Amino acid sequence: MTSALRRAADRWVAGYNAWTIPSITSHRASTCVHHMLPHSLGMPALDNEAYAGYLAGTLDNLWDVKFSVAEVMEDEAAHKPVGGEGEGELEIDEVWEFLDSGYTPAFMRKLKESKEGKGE
Repeated sequence: MTSALRRAADRWVAGYNAWTIPSITSHRASTCVHHMLPHSLGMPALDNEAYAGYLAGTLDNLWDVKFSVAEVMEDEAAHKPVGGEGEGELEIDEVWEFLDSGYTPAFMRKLKESKEGKGE
């Protein structure tokens, strides 16, 4: 039987694979915070509204990317999944995204140049 935590992770990844802001943010708790690491990249932690704005500037430049769940983490000390309850399903409370510090700065620069070329 699939755990509630695994189902939440699968829904979250399916949202990313649909590539729309509503599908990506729909499984997040209203207080969700998205962290992008390492801190040396200077990416601030984002609440849902800020993260939706970040996505609005990146989704048009990403395509044919598919995600999958490799591992589900649990809070072993509390003996519970990491996440909150929302309408009978787990919601994502906090995201820790690890970016490639060798690739991301050049990618973000190209993304900015692409947006400027489109007059955005």
